[in-house]
Amino acid sequence: MPPTTTTSTTTPLTIPHPLPHPLPPTLLTDLTTLLVRSDTIPHLLTTLETSCAQAGWQDRVRARVLELLRNTDDSGVKSIKELTDLIVREARGGEKEEEGREGEGGGKGKGRDEGEKGIRVPKKAVEEGTRIVRGVLEGRVVVQAEVDFWAT
Repeated sequence: MPPTTTTSTTTPLTIPHPLPHPLPPTLLTDLTTLLVRSDTIPHLLTTLETSCAQAGWQDRVRARVLELLRNTDDSGVKSIKELTDLIVREARGGEKEEEGREGEGGGKGKGRDEGEKGIRVPKKAVEEGTRIVRGVLEGRVVVQAEVDFWAT
């Protein structure tokens, strides 16, 4: 079921352009509040879970974790935190899993195509999640126009 809108705010949230990295805490809180108030989070979680399950992603992550745990000497993983950090980096495409295309963060990782065997989050899940969040934020968020220094 799609999220329902319960936000009573009529003034849209203004986001600076270019977007600062990391996001300022107040902006992050405001964006999170918009998503929570609209009941988007449960819908988003269900959608991502379904897309990932259909792609067999959870099974690939589980297999990768077991591989790393069985080969701690080769992997260099010595703690749960190190294991978690490595899995998250690989899921984002920033760590070398196998030979693949250039990933986000500069490392080599498998692409987001459905036939890939790496542990990057499936392309379909990313697209669906983006569609849901964009749908909630449209009309509630305004991107501040970049000021042209030379136009003044």
